[in-house]
Amino acid sequence: MDDHLLQSLTCNFSSKNSPNHPTCLPEMLSCVPHAYIALVAMVTGIAYCCRGKSDRVTPWSHYSGHTPRWLLSLLLLLCYMCSIGEGAISASNSEQPWPYLYVPSILGLVSTLLSIVLYNAWETGNYRVPLLSLLVYWLGIGGLQGWNVWRMVHAGFAGDLYLRFYVTIVVAAAYALLLGIELYLLLTKRYCCGSCCAVPPSLPPYDLQDREMTFYQPFVNPVSMVTYWWLNGFLQLGYKRPLEMSDLGKLPKEHHAAVNHKLLGQAFNKHMNKWTTAHPARSLWASYITVYGWRFFLGCLFQFVGSLLSFVGPICIDRIVQYVELSHVPPSNTTVTQDVSLVTFDTFIQNGFVLTVVLLVALVTKACCLHMAYYIVMREGINAKTGLQAMVYEKTLRLSSAALTGGTMTTGEVINHLSIDAGNIMDFFFFIFYLWSAPITLVVAMVLLYLSLGEAALAGAGLMIVMAPVQWYLAMKMGRLQKETLEQTDQRIKKSNEMLQAMKLIKLYAWEDIFSDMVQGARRKELKVLLKGALYGICVTFITRATPILTTLLTFSLYTLITDEALTAGKAFSSLALFNILEGPLMVLPMVTRVTVNAVVSNRRLGKYFVAPEVDSTDLEPRGESSYTRRELSFENGFSSLEDQRNPLVINASLLGSETFELNDNTAIQVEDGTFAWDLESKQPILTNLHITIPKGKLTFIVGSVGSGKSSLLNAILGEMTTITGSVRFASAQDSIAYAAQKPWLLNASLKDNILFGSPMDRGRYSAVISACALQPDLDILPAGEETEIGEKGINLSGGQKQRVSVARALYSTADIVILDDPLSALDVHVGTQLFEEGIMGLLAAEGRTVVLVTHKLQLLPQADLILVMKEGKVAHQGTLQEISLASPHLFEQWKDEWDEQEEEEEEDTKKDEKKDKKDEDEKETKDGKLMTQEDRETGMVKVKVYFTYAYAGGILLVIAAMLAQVTLRGFAVARDFWLSDWSSAASSQNGSQLEISSMFGEIEHPNVTDVEYYLIGYASLSGGVILMTLVGALLFVYVSYQAAKNLHRGMLDNIVRAPMRFFDTTPLGRIINRFSSDTQIIDQKISPSIMSVVSGTLQCLAAVVVNDVVTPWFHIPALPTPWSRPGSLYLPSLSFSLSVSVDFVFPQKISPSIMSVLSGTLQCLAAVVVNAVVTPWFLIPALPIIGFYFFMQKYFRASSRELQRLESISKSPVLASFTEVLGGLQTVRSYKEQGRFSQQFQGNLDSTARTFMWLNTANRWLGVRLDLIGSVIVFAAALSSLLAAVLGNLAPGLVGLSLTYALSVSGYLNWLVRSLADVEMKMNALERVKHYTEVQTEPREDTTVALPPTWPSRGEVRVSGLSTRYAADLEPVLMNVSVIFKGGEKVGICGRTGSGKSSLTLSLFRMIDNFAGKIYIDDVDISKIGLHALRSKLSIIPQDPVLFAGTIRFNLDPLDSRSDQELWDALAAAQLKGVVSDLPEGLDSVVSEGGENFSVGQRQLFCLARAFLRKTKVLIMDEATASLDLETDSVLQSAVTTAFADRTVITIAHRLSTILDYDHILVLKDGRVMENGSPQELLDDTNSLFSALVKGS
Repeated sequence: MDDHLLQSLTCNFSSKNSPNHPTCLPEMLSCVPHAYIALVAMVTGIAYCCRGKSDRVTPWSHYSGHTPRWLLSLLLLLCYMCSIGEGAISASNSEQPWPYLYVPSILGLVSTLLSIVLYNAWETGNYRVPLLSLLVYWLGIGGLQGWNVWRMVHAGFAGDLYLRFYVTIVVAAAYALLLGIELYLLLTKRYCCGSCCAVPPSLPPYDLQDREMTFYQPFVNPVSMVTYWWLNGFLQLGYKRPLEMSDLGKLPKEHHAAVNHKLLGQAFNKHMNKWTTAHPARSLWASYITVYGWRFFLGCLFQFVGSLLSFVGPICIDRIVQYVELSHVPPSNTTVTQDVSLVTFDTFIQNGFVLTVVLLVALVTKACCLHMAYYIVMREGINAKTGLQAMVYEKTLRLSSAALTGGTMTTGEVINHLSIDAGNIMDFFFFIFYLWSAPITLVVAMVLLYLSLGEAALAGAGLMIVMAPVQWYLAMKMGRLQKETLEQTDQRIKKSNEMLQAMKLIKLYAWEDIFSDMVQGARRKELKVLLKGALYGICVTFITRATPILTTLLTFSLYTLITDEALTAGKAFSSLALFNILEGPLMVLPMVTRVTVNAVVSNRRLGKYFVAPEVDSTDLEPRGESSYTRRELSFENGFSSLEDQRNPLVINASLLGSETFELNDNTAIQVEDGTFAWDLESKQPILTNLHITIPKGKLTFIVGSVGSGKSSLLNAILGEMTTITGSVRFASAQDSIAYAAQKPWLLNASLKDNILFGSPMDRGRYSAVISACALQPDLDILPAGEETEIGEKGINLSGGQKQRVSVARALYSTADIVILDDPLSALDVHVGTQLFEEGIMGLLAAEGRTVVLVTHKLQLLPQADLILVMKEGKVAHQGTLQEISLASPHLFEQWKDEWDEQEEEEEEDTKKDEKKDKKDEDEKETKDGKLMTQEDRETGMVKVKVYFTYAYAGGILLVIAAMLAQVTLRGFAVARDFWLSDWSSAASSQNGSQLEISSMFGEIEHPNVTDVEYYLIGYASLSGGVILMTLVGALLFVYVSYQAAKNLHRGMLDNIVRAPMRFFDTTPLGRIINRFSSDTQIIDQKISPSIMSVVSGTLQCLAAVVVNDVVTPWFHIPALPTPWSRPGSLYLPSLSFSLSVSVDFVFPQKISPSIMSVLSGTLQCLAAVVVNAVVTPWFLIPALPIIGFYFFMQKYFRASSRELQRLESISKSPVLASFTEVLGGLQTVRSYKEQGRFSQQFQGNLDSTARTFMWLNTANRWLGVRLDLIGSVIVFAAALSSLLAAVLGNLAPGLVGLSLTYALSVSGYLNWLVRSLADVEMKMNALERVKHYTEVQTEPREDTTVALPPTWPSRGEVRVSGLSTRYAADLEPVLMNVSVIFKGGEKVGICGRTGSGKSSLTLSLFRMIDNFAGKIYIDDVDISKIGLHALRSKLSIIPQDPVLFAGTIRFNLDPLDSRSDQELWDALAAAQLKGVVSDLPEGLDSVVSEGGENFSVGQRQLFCLARAFLRKTKVLIMDEATASLDLETDSVLQSAVTTAFADRTVITIAHRLSTILDYDHILVLKDGRVMENGSPQELLDDTNSLFSALVKGS
């Protein structure tokens, strides 16, 4: 023995001339370089430990040949693994176990790993000199390997297929290439030549120079890139504490919205110019290919490799089972005669243990390739979505006003373009490679099945081919239904958005049920389509699941009949593994088809949107630069960059049809022969035959009655209207415009930011503007002064305050031309006069700026340099006041009469003193002036009650029934696989033993085990059970999801519409819309599939547990022998027992769907583990710790993933909020030329969303790689344990095949379990958010507790006794101890300055705010004892801000449809609108666009008056209802109100003193208290009264 050992270590030098040991000396000498590199590694490790921690190691690969070096190192690792296996087999077949056959290979493997670690450490630390040690190593080891090849050639091993020879050639070549790379690096960098000659290190990329950029994926080494090793620190942080947005840092520049917007926009422009505007959808597809095509090709390459490696498993199963069958054959009496027996390729690849290693390597490589492919398409999908959303936003900034107001598109559709359509394109990117990989996988699988089973496989293929058109048809139907679903979703979101926009009016009119029913009606239509699509989905799922089962059954049935051969274990389970592979593409193809159809539909919608009409004057050139034409910018409807553009709009006259900009020095704007319409298709132009010359540096007035075309003229000048004929010219291409709209548009930002509007702060100018606009008193009472946050649409400011902020913005700007659309109507005389004199005549005139002012203040006409009188869309008169007086004396006399009337107005503050007018109306944090609340965010694990919310919404009994159906399904599936195992084992052994089945009927003996008919009947029956329960389970789950979606949306909607107005004032509209759009979509379409995919494993796992009880000896069930005690025997428990266990386990706990998903996923994995444990208990030795590691892994990952999902959900709200906000102010943004700034802000919001989504999906890849790698180890452990059990024992080949098949599945099961846990938890985040809105505090819903007569209130008497009211319990009172009586039929005027509590008093009548003390009686009935609906339906109010709804004029006047046409016409006549409506083609059924944008603001106000006339209530409140009307119309309406409401109580918050001087009662408020109360005459007689002072001040 000692002699043999000595010979092994000395390479048998005594016989060194023998050719049996040609590689011994080189192999043993190669240990020296390996030892050298180990020594280098040891020294380097000591040095690293001594140097301490560095500030930061930049993970940038900055050495030449980096990637080839890593690839060659990985190749060396594979070669050394082959060499070790070959050496072990050769040693076992040789006379002596020669150490040189495997020991040097082991050392080479270790040394290669050390060299990789050393190189990575030196590279990331930027240490170049130590690379010389690697140069020495490559030189030494490479030379020895070359010598080894030379010796083997001379020994005669080159001619035979000896594995060692070819592996040695590859190793030598790899070392030679590594040596070349090292020499090249030395020569180019000269790092060993000292500082004088060495090339300095290169600077890192720009992204890595930014210390906030922490997303290192593009810059790390290949191993870290494919394993996401760099992500460990981030996930460790997430495991320790909840992640915050600041933890995410920045993304690399290639992921920024601005970059992707620019790339996509340029590509789209290019292709649109190539193919013309007739093919916008095709241009978009071409743009995707241009921008992202080559990256997708790389992802498809990884996917292709991964897909091919999927077939290694079935091939290895076949070969391993064959190896087991051969191992049962008694060995021949042959003896080893060779001293050294080298292994050939065939011998090596047929070894079962080698195949287990091949399987391991294939699975590891497959995991890395597939996850790299997933990462690439995920990354590019996010980039494409971000780029498309930026394009949608930019297009919206350029979108023609007619597009939104003319009915061609709605706000809901535009929002869907941003959220749903862009998301569908992203989803398509995620699935894109399945379009080709799934068919290829099907073809390859069928080819392999044919090679294994022959003609029988063709029958199975034929069945699949027959079913393919059916699946395709169903998928196409689902695609069409998806399009219909999008349309219905558009309608629902549109109605939801409209309802939320007008929530105050809806509550005041008690219309919550009406509009809630409208949304619910749209929701029912949407759910009907979704249910139909889900039923088609069930058909697809059923066919997809049933096809492989039927194919397997048909193929196995025909195999024996056609070939007359027994179905062996190798063929059965390799084929079963191939059929399992087939199930994947069959499942994914319908889904891919659906996703593709969705993408095609969304792409077509986006393309149509991108070529929608744009405004004429969308000029994006910064002020001060040269002019240009639209063609130079882009094609007609294209895209251009909006970056760094913050200046006011520069009008480009060339875009308006003029060949020259230059006008005479005294002209600012000239309109020649102008005819304008909102839409080119409009048959009736709005403005006709305009010839206008506006003087430069002068004040121009535009006057006229309501609907005469004043605002339309301003829009035509701004380029918002479509020019039919004529042109608009400006004096210079550099002229800029500032615009204050009639309906002020304010941002959800501080008051200061609203005034600055992106301009730099000039404190002197700012103070002058504040003073001129009379804003200083308002700043003094605001909680944080100029830093006070303004809510959406200026909700916490009065109408006058909003208007003055809007005008202050125009005054503060440095625009050459200032356009003001009726800013004085919302202001009282004193404030309006101050604004006009100090602002318009002061600041603007002093700066020589051109001012165009629309006004109804006719007493100011003498100040005008030019007056334009509009009538019926034409300029009736123009000129100075004197010129008009001479041309039209009658008009001049009419004006003089109105002047006299206006001069009688008192100085009453007519601003709409809404509930937020003063400090007590601001939100809780009055110290810093913040109004909007932060979005709620849960932390930690999703609470169990959230899961129960879904379960109860879907029906708890249905949930349990669905789970039991899935349990039964999996029980049939496991029993079927065991049946196949026994069938194939019986065929392999060909023994004649009897098979005993334990069932609920006892033990039954069956014919001989080779009876094909017996096995076919059993297999077919169990397969039929699987198919039937698949259908039943799917139907139950669809119904559960349908019920849950319906009930959750209804609960949220019912709760939201009954939430107090305080909720809407402090919650951004975009945040609420996000709940009704993306969160609802997740609940509708994504939660249920996630749950169903998890629950589908429940019964298989429970049945496997029962099987484990039966067949494993350590459970000590003596009645049933173990399967390996009698090969070919199999005992199954009774199905009734299995089901009873299932029911006892599930029912008492009332497990919700998500809990079921956790349970069923766990049991699904347990089933696969138990099956392997049944086959061989040895499998439990590696499996148990691995499963424990799985548990820790999912817990570790979910801590970060759920927080990332929450951050991602929260980051969506600012995107939608900013988008909906800018939709309301497009004209203002465009006029100030602030598109660039708004686009940058929006792109910043997109970057935040992309950042969270990118981190979340990269973290998913981190998890997926690790789960697949651990799953590969499980497969390796199962294969190795089965092999050992078969070789050392007498395990049946069928059980070995079953073990390997389930081992391949267990990896997928475990991965699926952990991912499903994370996925369901992430999806439940949407449910969390919806659930939160179902629990928002609502208004009291008590019923009326007093008996009300049907005619209540009959008198209209209002008595207020000691009333104190506030807007929230934590805010100060706005009314204090108010007591007053308004007699029935009185006309009451309420006066007071801003913040006095006027509007608060009227709102308290509707119980819109908290009346926490005192009482209000209407006709002696305490309103606190009346239900809100009953109370509000008996009152009427005309608010200052007019609200119209999309629909018809009839619907806007009478939503309840309770009035006759005559009553409607009478109301329109009283409101001075009968002529307007009569001229419309459809009359009362004429369409009102969204927000009533196809009518002027004044006309909208008149419609609101007509609406109030129709209600005919005894109490009417008018809150500055005529602010937007000219004096003549106002006078007529006041007369109509006096006549129509002669016997009714009218409470008016006065706008003009002339409207209340003849009222019966005047109430003067100050600081929430009653200061004066009496008739106008009484108060005027008292010269010391506040009312008298107000009159004198006017």
